Amino acid sequence: MDSITPVLQELHPDSQYLIGQDLGIYWCITEPRERSAEPPDWFYVANVPPALNGKIRRYYVLWQEYIAPVIVLESVFGDGTEERDKTP
Repeated sequence: MDSITPVLQELHPDSQYLIGQDLGIYWCITEPRERSAEPPDWFYVANVPPALNGKIRRYYVLWQEYIAPVIVLESVFGDGTEERDKTP
C-alpha cells in the first residue's frame, strides 16, 4: 500500500478520499437495512472524508454521500459459482 501513498497524496493533497477494506457499502434504502449492504474486499472513493465526525468509518452510505466508488474489487476463489446470483 505504501507505493500507492505518493500517488494518493498527489491526487488528494487535502486527504479527502476513502479506501475501504471489508467495509459495508449501503447502496439503497431497504428494510432491514442489512439487505442493501455489500462489503466488497476493497474499494476507493475520491473526494470524501476518510472519517465521519472524527471517527473511523464502519460503512459507506452511498445515498447520503452521492459519490460512487471509483474502484471496487472482490476476490473470487475457485470457479466463482458461490458468488453468482441463483435467482431465476
